[in-house]
Amino acid sequence: MRLGLLADIHGDGIGFQRALDWFASQATDHILCAGDVVDRGPDADAIVQELIKRAIPCIKGNHEFTLLREHSRWSQSSQRERLASRGRIVTQATLEYVAALPTSLRLQFDDQRLVLAHGAPWSDVVDMLPEARSSKWQRLLNEHPHDQIIVLGHTHRPMHVRCGHLRVLNPGSVYGVTIRDSHSCAIYDTISASLTLYDLKTQQTRLCPVVEAESRPRDHI
Repeated sequence: MRLGLLADIHGDGIGFQRALDWFASQATDHILCAGDVVDRGPDADAIVQELIKRAIPCIKGNHEFTLLREHSRWSQSSQRERLASRGRIVTQATLEYVAALPTSLRLQFDDQRLVLAHGAPWSDVVDMLPEARSSKWQRLLNEHPHDQIIVLGHTHRPMHVRCGHLRVLNPGSVYGVTIRDSHSCAIYDTISASLTLYDLKTQQTRLCPVVEAESRPRDHI
């Protein structure tokens, strides 16, 4: 099973289309999106229509919550044109789509149980990074005893962490404007347990190295 992974698109229609084209060329079986579809780039409406058309599972990220909270105020702003160019004013159809998104999803592909979330399964704003404190990784293990794969976004940083029985994956951000953004997507192969990253600017691929999580508190010296 080959899973195409997207996160943090942020209205970047060009990057999004490049990711879809790569997934098609690699014969991916499913595509998943770990949130932050909207805000920053101007193409959220077109991206949402494509997500709907392709029935791509997606969840809310923190920028979806921001859009829902602020859209009415932004729409009445004297800076409407500038805000629209930053993806902060969208159509009613996009608003309804975003409002209906879950905060996390549990999916199953063959014998693989997968959880799709944004920052962490318990919060859209938590940063899960390989160097995160051990209590975060232990919480993942404790709360997901029967899952095999966790797909996250939020950090804009690709990662492949092995944490006990879990593989915790982040494809990085489709959005690629600032130095923080990875401008990437990824394919996870469930047979080889490998995460292949695709650079949306250079169109080069590379394997994401596997990092072991520290899920137990270190002894104090």
